[in-house]
Order: sequence, then C-alpha cells, then structure tokens
Amino acid sequence: NITAGLWEEMIKVLKEPCRSAAEKMLCLYAFPQCHIVNGFPVGLPLCYEDCVAVRDLFCYNDWALIENNKQHGVYFTTRGHFRLPNCSALPSFQTDKVVCSHAKLTEMKQDEVTYDCVKGRGRYYMGFVNKTNTGIPCQRWNSTRPHTHDRPPDVFPEVQNAENYCRNAGGEEPGPWCYTMDPNIRWQMCDIPICENTTTETEKPEIPINLVFTETYVLILASVGFLALVLVVLLVLLCHRLFKHRLTYRPTPTQDVNIDLEKLPNNSAYHKTGTSLNPKLEKLEFPRNDIIYIRDLGQGAFGRVFQAKAPGLLKGEEFTLVAVKMLKDEASEDLQVDFEREACLLAEFDHPNIVKLLGVCAMGKPMCLLFEYMGRGDLNEFLRSCSPSNYIVRSAEGGGDLFRDIQLTTADLLKISQQVAGGMVYLSDRKFVHRDLATRNCLI
Repeated sequence: NITAGLWEEMIKVLKEPCRSAAEKMLCLYAFPQCHIVNGFPVGLPLCYEDCVAVRDLFCYNDWALIENNKQHGVYFTTRGHFRLPNCSALPSFQTDKVVCSHAKLTEMKQDEVTYDCVKGRGRYYMGFVNKTNTGIPCQRWNSTRPHTHDRPPDVFPEVQNAENYCRNAGGEEPGPWCYTMDPNIRWQMCDIPICENTTTETEKPEIPINLVFTETYVLILASVGFLALVLVVLLVLLCHRLFKHRLTYRPTPTQDVNIDLEKLPNNSAYHKTGTSLNPKLEKLEFPRNDIIYIRDLGQGAFGRVFQAKAPGLLKGEEFTLVAVKMLKDEASEDLQVDFEREACLLAEFDHPNIVKLLGVCAMGKPMCLLFEYMGRGDLNEFLRSCSPSNYIVRSAEGGGDLFRDIQLTTADLLKISQQVAGGMVYLSDRKFVHRDLATRNCLI
C-alpha cells in the first residue's frame, strides 16, 4: 500500500531525530484519529504544532529537499494521493477539545524537567543559565538581533517565555545551547552539568544535616579559619602595594586633545572592520544567517564545501540551490588573502561555461563563497557512467538520475569539448590560465 511504499522510499532513509518524527506524522496522516460526526467517524487532520515541529526543526533539511524536488517536478513514486501537508492550514492542538490528530511531538514531559542539570540531551532543561560555555551572553529567543533566526519554532513549550536561557527544544543538539550576542558567533553550547542517576530534579531534595562537633572537627574548622585569615591579610597587603604603585605613575593627559582620526597615517597592520570589503565583492554580499545548510559535499584546498539554499539570492526565485565554499577557521593570513583574491577574480567572470559566483559572505568570519550548484557531479564521473563498458554495472545497481543509460554520440562529445574550449578561451582572453584543466574539474 501507499504507507508501506512511502516508508520504504522516504522514511527508511532518514536519520534521527527526523526519522522518528516523520514516522509518527506519516502514521497519523494515513491512519488519523477519529471524531464522531452525526454518528459517523471522521478522520481528523494533523495538528499545526506537530507539522511545524517536523518542518522547521526535526526534518529541517529533508523537508527543504522535498520542497526543492517538487519545484523541479521530482516526486516520490509511491506517494499516491498523499501530499506534503500545508502546516499553516492545519488546526492547532487544544487541550479541552479534540480538533486534530496529535502526535505529541512538542509535548512537555513534566517528569523529565530539570533545573540545575541536564538529563540525556537536555531537551527538558528549564534552568536559568544564560551564557555559553565560553562566557558569551545569550540572545533572547524572541529577538532577531544580532542573529536573525526562525529556529527553534515557538510551538515548543521549552522556548516559550524562555527569555535568553539555554534550551534544547526538541533535543536537536547534544545539549542546551543558545544564539549568542556576539555578531561573529551565531550559536554555542552551554556548560551545564549532567544529572546523576540518583537525583530527581523536578523537586529540590531536602539534605539532612547531622554535624557532630568532635574535637577533630573543631580542630579542622580552626585550621581552615586561620588559613583564610592569612590569605585575607596577604590580599590586603598586595592591594595596598599596587595602589601605591599606581599613584607614582601619572599618564599623559589626553582628555583635552582633539584627534582627527581621518588624518592619522595608514597602518597596514590594522583595518577598519566593515569598511575594508573589496568593492568587487560588496555588491555580492549575502547575509550568512540566511544560508540554509543541506549537506556536505567535501573538502577543498581552502576548507569545507557544502550544499545549501539561499532565499532571495536571485530575482524571481524563492530560493536558489548553491555550493558554499567556506574558508577553514585555522586559515593562515596568506590563505585568507588568496581566498579573497580568488573571490575577486571570479566575481568578474560571466560566461555560460564558467561556474558563476552568485554571492559572498565577507562580513564576519568565516568567509564564504556561494557558487551556482552543479547537481550532476563532475565530467570524469559522467563520462565513465556513460561508457559502454560500464553498462552492465549500472544496470545491476539500478541506476538513478546521475547514472542513467545515456549513450553519447560523437556529436555529443564534440559539443562537450567545444564547451570546455569556450570556457578556456574566455579565460585566456582575460590573461588567465587554468592551472589544472582535467575532467574531474569540469562540472555538469
């Protein structure tokens, strides 16, 4: 049936926590809870809260891929009459009235709530830590400054009225986290201790105090008190000496000196943050917080490369699939200069056979370059898959969109060669030479 087919084609390949959440949604979509109307059972729709939780948190990347495939006419073969739900059109869950099939994906489990430590992934931690593990203050969950965000969605009770406290709504991360108030650091984990197995955190345990004032105990207390007194005296003496030293130093008064910063000589060792962006890249600047990660593609000389989608990057497109080349964090100064130089060169190229640079994230770190996404891989892999000697292997594996049984004619091969040559002529006309022209570096 349709449900079994979709489970095999869609649910089975998903990873946690998406898989469990999507499985519950599919079951309730296929076999909804019933409500009796005029003596007849009527299936209830999915709940808005469950739908948003799956779309915007549990299956954020997978839902985006399904939506993207729909735009390009690619659908699940076993979907039948099933359709991806429109969350906005679904009714909200109500405690006093049954109006929807509730999967309980956003339910707050009161027996799991903790305040001073975390259990498991800390999904139900409701404490008041509001700094990251590096000491950066947390951004309020209902604020979009300095970081614009829409995750986690407010359908989770964990983040409702959570101010700027560390949370892990839905158990998305290994532990509680928060967006930071540092514009250059989007989010970080929080440093909260793990609960001991014997401690119940929902109620503050009463600690019985039974102190026996023996001679040994009194002796220990006296020793500790004496050491504390000695430390206090030493600290007072140290502060006194530091204070006397500061009195002997009189800094040059500068309060009344007017300095025109624009007239100071340039120093190549410093720069003004935000004003040193190359003019060629300024028009391509794209907000890094708007990039939606999909999956890793590999590692390059400069750092990591991953697939993502960029909303509003190109006119007329709701979002654009891009390949993001991100400079590694530990990049040397020379590597950073080379990375920016490459971006400046690519920004000037405009040819159908040269991969186009669509945007950059140069404000803040790490620097990112957004290229048009080539979904069919490289020419080397493509030519091998189309080789007659590879036909039996491909047929046995079942094939796919990337490895269809394409028979290339001589005219096709000449057309491919013509396109490669066209790109190289374009580069040479601008006094550039490709340093490694090979089929593995040509994208389809």
